[in-house]
Amino acid sequence: MPIVQDHLGNFYESITDHYGTPQYFAPNGECVSVPLYKLAGDSFGGDILDPAMWTASLGASGTAVTTTGELVLSTGTTANNVTSVQSVTTARFSGLAPNKIRIVIQITDGGIANNTRRGGVFTTTDGAFFELAGTAFRLVMRKNSVDTVISNGSFNGQWGPTFNMGTGSYFYEIIWQPRQVVWLANQKIIHTFNASAAIWTDTLHLPIRIENFNNNGSTTNVSLKVRLATAARFGISDMEKKATFQSGLTAETIIKHDVGNLHDITISSIANNSQIILYDNIAASGKILFDTGMMPANAIPISLNMGGVHFNIGLTLAITTAASNCLVIWD
Repeated sequence: MPIVQDHLGNFYESITDHYGTPQYFAPNGECVSVPLYKLAGDSFGGDILDPAMWTASLGASGTAVTTTGELVLSTGTTANNVTSVQSVTTARFSGLAPNKIRIVIQITDGGIANNTRRGGVFTTTDGAFFELAGTAFRLVMRKNSVDTVISNGSFNGQWGPTFNMGTGSYFYEIIWQPRQVVWLANQKIIHTFNASAAIWTDTLHLPIRIENFNNNGSTTNVSLKVRLATAARFGISDMEKKATFQSGLTAETIIKHDVGNLHDITISSIANNSQIILYDNIAASGKILFDTGMMPANAIPISLNMGGVHFNIGLTLAITTAASNCLVIWD
């Protein structure tokens, strides 16, 4: 085992995890466990794709069927049909520790011409994912809609330069942070990319996404099986909370850009018919997180626990019709 030195200058044996990362030690040498905190995704239970967890886009004849704990995403027989399933929640990157996705995928046919199947943390513009394009297994990073492909035969991990996904299921994982992306299968590293020159993606706040699509006129009905898709953060859930205070009317006060959580609001000095609305957006429109409706006049402050409700795009406050004061607690 490697020898490390603590803050007092003492030397002792250390351990590393299977990614080669040294474990954390407290000041007196105790090994500190870093938990995983779930951010997005879930297993696939029940007989429907849970709309509270997932958004499906199925094209003309595609299907997303859940049964016996498994999602089967199929293209259907319409030429060039595109299907996808994406988590409703974005996996927020906190900046203190890496994030990780674990996704259990099975492709039983070994690859089909004019078809591409993907799974990972990505959008149409940014992210990282596994890809089977035809019969070619690849790893992909995406930045500003431009894909960087790492081809089978060029991998640098514990599986060697090539990886054969076979026809069984694997625990596929991606660990991502600003300077590094690591792809794994069954807890063995396939490849590590070190982003030393430039960040590899324009945003580290990424949803889980699964895609299955045909091209070049293909009408073959191709399926992709997924048993689990979950993204997590290394570390605890709590973050330092922040406060924004708005006095009186406001058509649009943008409190936060990008992903976060809404914890509490306190309303005071309420004029008759005042209405307070909070949006998951960077404008006073779109998805509403909370709406008081028109309130009667009230001089006594009212505090509401919002439970840390998640927002994906941003947080915007509107106070309309008549004035109120509003204190918003968020992170």
